[in-house]
Amino acid sequence: MKELDLSEGHSSGIPTIQGELQKNGPPRAGFFTDEDRRAMRIRIPIHPAFLNMQEGTEKTKTSFETSMKQVLKPKDFRKLKLVIGELTKKDEITIQEVMAISKKSRTTAWRYMQILVDLGAVGAEGNTNNMIYRVKG
Repeated sequence: MKELDLSEGHSSGIPTIQGELQKNGPPRAGFFTDEDRRAMRIRIPIHPAFLNMQEGTEKTKTSFETSMKQVLKPKDFRKLKLVIGELTKKDEITIQEVMAISKKSRTTAWRYMQILVDLGAVGAEGNTNNMIYRVKG
């Protein structure tokens, strides 16, 4: 959480975490400690827009872009906007298509797609040279 600038060190960032979640839309986080208060667990609920993605309707297709806008950092969304638009249309994309759309190198295109894979929004299939990214849901 600290690396994402969502909290401060030494567990003093609870208001920051709650504020960022409030901006993003999901319910508030839950904080749980053991009896001795030596350890803390945080429960961050899934954003409702991701739950809607599993319905498999046309409405879900348009909500994919909306969902990505809500969960990605603004800087990352700006970089990925064209790629997300393409994924909204056809649910899958190759690394070569990402390179053509973004006008970036293979390495940069791979990094862009890795952001979406790490979020769990898309899955990667195939080998390094023939990678296909598919929208999950």
